[in-house]
Amino acid sequence: MSIKIDGNEFLSAREASEIFSYSSDYVAKLCRENLVVSKRIGRSRFVEKSSLENFVLRVAQEERVRLENLRTQRSNKYRSAVEMASLRAPLVDQGGKYTVQLARLAAGAFGVVTFVLFFALSYAVVQSDFFENAEKNIAASVQNFVQPDTGSNHDDFRY
Repeated sequence: MSIKIDGNEFLSAREASEIFSYSSDYVAKLCRENLVVSKRIGRSRFVEKSSLENFVLRVAQEERVRLENLRTQRSNKYRSAVEMASLRAPLVDQGGKYTVQLARLAAGAFGVVTFVLFFALSYAVVQSDFFENAEKNIAASVQNFVQPDTGSNHDDFRY
């Protein structure tokens, strides 16, 4: 229930609490602490609507200022921490953001090349006649070592 006193609109504490999403106890506290303009009529408190609107706007502005100050403080603290970390580790590469990624890429490429090379060599050995004639080649080498060819110079051995 709103009433007009001296041309100003006053709301009951309960109505003001519903409109501005405050509890009625909080509105009564604001009235007792003279943070808003109010009148007491009997046992009921009435709050000037424009005064409560100004209070809400002032609190919102103070909250924005507080958050901006907090954001600035945290940003400054972060910058100083980054500067201190860079002073503690002067040998670290400051410009290479991608150093770790490059190392991983190089290691991966090396692994792929190693695999392909191993696979190609294995395939070549399997496809050749290396294993088929290995026993004959070893026996011939042992035979030539034990009994050198008599038709040639004795200093020239076949192994």
